[in-house]
Amino acid sequence: MLAAVERPNVFYVRLLNATHADFPNVETFFREVVDPVVADLGYERIEMGIDASRRGFMNVEIFESLHYAAAVVVDVTGLRANCFIELGYALGREHRTIVLAQDGTTLPFDEQAIPTHFWTVSGSADEQREKLRTFWTKNIDRDPLV
Repeated sequence: MLAAVERPNVFYVRLLNATHADFPNVETFFREVVDPVVADLGYERIEMGIDASRRGFMNVEIFESLHYAAAVVVDVTGLRANCFIELGYALGREHRTIVLAQDGTTLPFDEQAIPTHFWTVSGSADEQREKLRTFWTKNIDRDPLV
């Protein structure tokens, strides 16, 4: 019976444009670091553009999946407007939210107000996973902004 119970899901908000200069680093970070940490924490991921879709219009599926997610991981590397809309939605819904950005990203908001994990492409995947896991544990249960 327990095997039939679905694990809670984490909705990923991230750069998906493969032609963007930051895409290779974001993709590698998510596959080698974020995916294993999320799985180790007992979650199933939902990632638009990567995982199977059910809806004909991706925006409907994005906000439906985001609405019901147990947690949200938002990477703002590349400073994409859509990512900020989805971050605002997650924060407004009082979701448990983790914000990430590649080191060197200049945030358009006060990073002390919204704690952000700055990741790098240097160091081993094991080191990066441990840093993310530590940040997650420290920040996932913060009170909502409102």
